[in-house]
Amino acid sequence: MSLKFKLTSRLSRLANQLPAKARERSAQVAEEIAAHARQNAPRRTGHLADESIHVVPAENPDVIRVVVSTADAEHDEYAAIVEYGSSRQAAEPYLTPAVEAVKPTLPNHYKKLIE
Repeated sequence: MSLKFKLTSRLSRLANQLPAKARERSAQVAEEIAAHARQNAPRRTGHLADESIHVVPAENPDVIRVVVSTADAEHDEYAAIVEYGSSRQAAEPYLTPAVEAVKPTLPNHYKKLIE
């Protein structure tokens, strides 16, 4: 009986800590993605790499959120045009390769939650 109670108590404690730890891990993964994106972003002006790529905390631990935005709303489409291209500009992906670079590490990030 005593062993069962200790195990149940320990599992309950772990279950209560899991969402906070998962949010923390998701934030770390988002920071890694943002760092890769900053490194890969085209450097014509440097604005996209230096100021526009940042992490916004997500309430849901299942969500990894990296935001790309420009300093003024008038140019908000710029980041998407650089990533995906347009009829007048070839795509220069920087965010998609960043996600792909970090994707293989995801199982290890979340495996550490239960160790």
